[in-house]
Amino acid sequence: MNYTYDLAKIAKRESETGKTPSEMKNPAKYESDTDSSIVLETSNTFDRWGNYHFHRHLELYYIISGEKVIFLGNKKYILKKDDVLIIESFVQHLVLPDNDSSRQYLIKLPDNYCSQYLSFMKGRKLKTPFLSSEKAIGLKKYFHTIVTEHNMMNPILLYANINMLLGEIISLCDVEENMINISNDRIELIVNYINKHYREKINLKTLADVFNYSPYYFSRLFNSLFNIGVPEYIAYVRLNNTIETFMTTDMFLTEIALANGFNSMQTFYRTFHKYYGDISVSDLKKVDAIKGSK
Repeated sequence: MNYTYDLAKIAKRESETGKTPSEMKNPAKYESDTDSSIVLETSNTFDRWGNYHFHRHLELYYIISGEKVIFLGNKKYILKKDDVLIIESFVQHLVLPDNDSSRQYLIKLPDNYCSQYLSFMKGRKLKTPFLSSEKAIGLKKYFHTIVTEHNMMNPILLYANINMLLGEIISLCDVEENMINISNDRIELIVNYINKHYREKINLKTLADVFNYSPYYFSRLFNSLFNIGVPEYIAYVRLNNTIETFMTTDMFLTEIALANGFNSMQTFYRTFHKYYGDISVSDLKKVDAIKGSK
């Protein structure tokens, strides 16, 4: 079972009934693989990716044809031809599976490709991440050039096109003060610390001590950033790593769950049921039984 894509299909179905990501019980997953790369990523093909996630890389969408639904946090954007959406660093987003007619210019920018933008935006954020076609149409030439020609361009022209695009975005979206005063480096340290130590007995107090915050302030900060409590996020990281190991090895579920930080199978099943339901629990038990019969 592909749990990531299953969740994406559930998200599409539930969003059509008006539900938001928080009502779908889908915590955002940190895409560490994305942030470990310093390579510019682009695409202009059909995109079916659909899990609720976040990353440090700046992500830009320009819709070429069709329609695309993207949640930023709990806010739903229905993007149509020539609309633009800017997903800033560590903003949680859900890109729903779309139909075959949907195409977009997609650009993911590591820090090294947008350093001037990041320097200017320190302590600021865009007033709106969305630009309608009337405002965004002038950006198409930059998206087209970057997506289709970046592998053939000399670096100076490439950076010039990226900076022109980002400069135009700042002018069109305008900026305001960012009330969450924490650097991207600091956010990444927190997320990476949890991803590295989730197997250990870490909790709110542990993390607050490590990062020099009071537990009360750290809890409020974490909720503001990720729309989820610290204990719930740690449990979700443990759950995802348990599932991944279980589906890709011959190890039994009990040993994997306990090794990944769950203090009991009751706790594991309670967490699993919260996000995947009873049917998926049955699937896991069937796989476990098959492993035991070998």
